[in-house]
Amino acid sequence: MLYTNSIDIDVNRCLCIHSISQLVDITLQSLLYQRQIIPEPVLTLSKGDSYISQQFRSVYEKVAQILQKTFRSPNAKLISEFIILLGSAPYSPKEIYRIKCKNDEHEIEKISIQEDNGEKKEEVNCCEELSAKEKRLIFSAIALSKTAVEHFENCPIPGKTDKVFMFIKTTDKLQTWAEGLNEDLSFKLPENIPRKRQIRQLRIKGIFKLF
Repeated sequence: MLYTNSIDIDVNRCLCIHSISQLVDITLQSLLYQRQIIPEPVLTLSKGDSYISQQFRSVYEKVAQILQKTFRSPNAKLISEFIILLGSAPYSPKEIYRIKCKNDEHEIEKISIQEDNGEKKEEVNCCEELSAKEKRLIFSAIALSKTAVEHFENCPIPGKTDKVFMFIKTTDKLQTWAEGLNEDLSFKLPENIPRKRQIRQLRIKGIFKLF
């Protein structure tokens, strides 16, 4: 049985492809620590001198490079979702985290909207990186909100064989391709889940409330 929760994060603007990649990174960092995949927060662990720190730093730097090179303007309309799976294998996950990456059509229109301030019209610029305030807002929603806390309380402690798997869902072939990113046309999220099997799913989306 699939249990689904949703978190809508109102950042007061449409997120461009660059800021969405930061949302993905913040979510990933939070999940790795919260779900006890790593013993310390990412920033702390990546600065350590231990063997575990060095191993983690090497792997996470590659992940960060993939995000940076893949989440670019040519792919803005192609990347629809970033999926994080936790389990022993990607085809039988225990937890699913789905981050919406593609703006709806009415949200795309908001990016180019013009506000009439008396005699002067100003174009709303939404293509910029997340501010420190927005980063804190996203982290709080993912780690500390009531929905997030309830979701994590119902998730079992990860086992020794559990790993993290990441997928980028697209509507077509990507225009820019990062080294280390492999294409898998056969992968699908689990369907027709037996009642005895429980999967916890969390959907995450940055939203822009115009009114």
